[in-house]
Amino acid sequence: MKRHLAIIVATVLVILAVILLTPDLMNKPTPHMVILDISMPKLTGIEATRRIKMTYPDVKVLILTMHKSQEYLDHALPAGADAYLLKEDTNTELLSAIERIRQGGTHISPLLSRKLTDGSL
Repeated sequence: MKRHLAIIVATVLVILAVILLTPDLMNKPTPHMVILDISMPKLTGIEATRRIKMTYPDVKVLILTMHKSQEYLDHALPAGADAYLLKEDTNTELLSAIERIRQGGTHISPLLSRKLTDGSL
């Protein structure tokens, strides 16, 4: 159930991200947070993050992805991502990641955090 809810939330928030990047809608109220995948058609989640943060620096961006590569993480964080969460961690980490970035912190999937600290990435 939680997995399906996470997928629905992610889909809705990807749509919101597209709306944010549509010039005609720039004067509309903005969401507090968007959840993006890295692999999206026409515009990567990393480039969307960069554009969102340039226009709306206070919008929190959570990258939700299957990509475990250090390379993706190294691009997502400087682009402005507030969190980088692996889809396989969604059931256990999504709500805590959202809460952490709502409070101004950052969140990286535990699997990637462990690999960062032990140097295995």
